[in-house]
Amino acid sequence: MINSKESKVRKDKIGWALNDVKKAKNISWTILLISGLYVVSTSGWILTENRNILPIMEILTIWAALVIVQFMVELYRGSSEKGKSQAMMALILSSCMATITILNHILYITVLNQIYIGGNMPSWMLLDGWPSVTKGLECASWAMSSS
Repeated sequence: MINSKESKVRKDKIGWALNDVKKAKNISWTILLISGLYVVSTSGWILTENRNILPIMEILTIWAALVIVQFMVELYRGSSEKGKSQAMMALILSSCMATITILNHILYITVLNQIYIGGNMPSWMLLDGWPSVTKGLECASWAMSSS
């Protein structure tokens, strides 16, 4: 027979497990939604070459970076004691990636568009050109997260 204390502990563990499953489902659906929206907006931009679609892509990129950090937090929370240090390092690197990416894209859609009104931005500042300062920061931050 299971006493009431053991029963309560089991219910708590099951409750935590169900919460973790719900969070994982929410994160997965969010990633799927971002991916779908990104494909649609990128396709629209490629087909129409309308630069007004770029802010949508920038916002989706910022949102994706935040979701990746949330995913890494959940990965850290769910890791075993043996893997906590590796999960923490992955979380730190992902947070650094997200910070650089978010700052880069906010700078791109706010400050740079105000400085270079009318789309006369030099090629070394464009996110879709190379060599470019903003593209270099983007590549460095995403390379950092995949390390």
